[in-house]
Amino acid sequence: HMDRVLGKWQRALGIRSRSGWKAPMGALLDHRVALACRQAAANADGILVNSSADKAFIENTYRLPEPRVACVPQASPAGFLDTPAGPMTPERLNQLVFVGPAQFYKGVDIMVPAVQELMSKHPDASFTWVCPEADMNAIEHLFTGTPRQQLRLLPYGAQDQLKGVLDVCGIFIFPSLFEGFGKAPLEAMARGLCVVSSNVGGIADIIDSGRDGVLVPAGDVRALAAAVGHLLSDFPAAVAMGKNARETALEYTWLRTGQEISRWLDVLERR
Repeated sequence: HMDRVLGKWQRALGIRSRSGWKAPMGALLDHRVALACRQAAANADGILVNSSADKAFIENTYRLPEPRVACVPQASPAGFLDTPAGPMTPERLNQLVFVGPAQFYKGVDIMVPAVQELMSKHPDASFTWVCPEADMNAIEHLFTGTPRQQLRLLPYGAQDQLKGVLDVCGIFIFPSLFEGFGKAPLEAMARGLCVVSSNVGGIADIIDSGRDGVLVPAGDVRALAAAVGHLLSDFPAAVAMGKNARETALEYTWLRTGQEISRWLDVLERR
């Protein structure tokens, strides 16, 4: 599923995934992976995924009936749920944040121009990117037109460190082109942030767009910038959305995940 979706995006964005000797080797690898997927679909007692999009793809592609494929969402760490989220403030709202590597499948080509536009229109706003330390130099070059004081790059760290970052930010940007689930925005919701996400992966199953987050079409720079800009300009709406996001996130625990998987396994055993 990922290969099919990202292949279309690579062609649309003019990205070559392989060149030279890697091209035929990559094609052979893709063929072997596709064969393995078909064999797994034919022989597995059940297949567990985290998004309804993946579930539908597997059922339709491999003609698998219910209940062979189960969709069970992931959850936030207990520490993100057990401690209260701080209040939304105008200062917090102005802090935008993204967590992920500088890779095209994370929607970086869409996010960067959207953020640059937002930073120019909202000089009091800033953008934090939590990323692999190896990506930092490349990311700085992506934002050459953005004032340095509006950009903060932080390396990956422990969950407590990420929680601390989220607790001072107000809007979480998640522009991925494909996700199996996408746990980072759910973690942000658990800390009371307003999440603006592309409508991919498991988070698209969780967010009620306009109430506890905002879903925008994947790959749409204008829609992403407009959604974030609206929140920056409407503090009461952001306050309400942050509270609703927290309430939604509290419903998704690892206990719930385990219980749903257990019930599915019971159904499979009775077949």
